[in-house]
Amino acid sequence: MRHITRITIALALFGAACTSKSGAVFTKTDEAAIQTVLDSQLANWNRGNIPGFMDGYWKSDSMYFITAKGFRAGHQATLEAYQRSYPDKAAMGTLQFHIHRKVPLDEAGTVVMVHGDWEIGGSQKANKGPFSLIFKRLPEGWRIVTDHTW
Repeated sequence: MRHITRITIALALFGAACTSKSGAVFTKTDEAAIQTVLDSQLANWNRGNIPGFMDGYWKSDSMYFITAKGFRAGHQATLEAYQRSYPDKAAMGTLQFHIHRKVPLDEAGTVVMVHGDWEIGGSQKANKGPFSLIFKRLPEGWRIVTDHTW
């Protein structure tokens, strides 16, 4: 019996050692926080506020944006590209997101993939397509670190 108890304790300690050091997991609160970022992006876009829209992205040169046109590295480069493509509210139109799922990519729940579709209506640049966003829990909150938009 003592042998079984020792094995049970060893397995429990091993399991504890294999869990996230921070103890973080992806919760409903995290899911809601990501949705809040997306909702804020929509609101800012639809007001014509590209810098506010970009607040949902990681403010880093390591943030990555991928489209059918190619790859772009960096928050500032992405902001400038948006501003060139959408010089005013009329060009921006109205943005909608249709979220399909949010999937944690790591056991700690600190990296999450969001799959969805986007649609811009009411402008000369009306268009739509799929996207996948990689969100990461950062000290400043959940932010998009990689955006694949087609």
